[in-house]
Amino acid sequence: MRKIAETGFSVLQVNFPDSFIDRLVQEAAGSPLLMQLLCYSACIQNDIVEPRDEMEEIQITEQDKRDVFREAIQWGGYSDVVERIYQGAVTRGEDRVQYVLQTGGEGDYYECCLRAIADNPPKFAFSHRELYNRVKDICSGKHPKINQIAMFCEKMRDLTEDERPDTSLVDWDEDEEMLNISEPGLLFNIRWAIRLGIHGEET
Repeated sequence: MRKIAETGFSVLQVNFPDSFIDRLVQEAAGSPLLMQLLCYSACIQNDIVEPRDEMEEIQITEQDKRDVFREAIQWGGYSDVVERIYQGAVTRGEDRVQYVLQTGGEGDYYECCLRAIADNPPKFAFSHRELYNRVKDICSGKHPKINQIAMFCEKMRDLTEDERPDTSLVDWDEDEEMLNISEPGLLFNIRWAIRLGIHGEET
């Protein structure tokens, strides 16, 4: 993954900090396509559209990183899927219970589970118990019950199938009680739509 960034940036005669490239590698989660998208987004955010005349050092702040990840979400193609999961299944007129979050604000069990998936470290597979423990950690006090976590996993699979009927993005193995996210771009979008608070926006 790192080679992708180093090769591309070298051609463009720009040098990004090693720590920033390390972060891109982490977020790419082993996906060459996602790594290329992140590098492209970094260039767009820094107005790098053609090679510089001489090597240029690019400085990156924490806000710059967030802007790069926001740019990548816009190009990534999974915003509609994440929004569908965030909205959840139809509740037949009943409001879902809201839980107080450690970060402030509230969220129903769909949002709690998405935030748990978005938490560090990034992972593609979660056992039922592991996701439940993450949910407990992000809630302040009262939290969703363990059976709601299983309900979320099942619905996440169903909702992604509705949005992308020809692609298997999420698998929920009821026997093994394992949730698997097969597409790195979807995991990235979940992680940063939550962090940036952009679910529900036009992206």
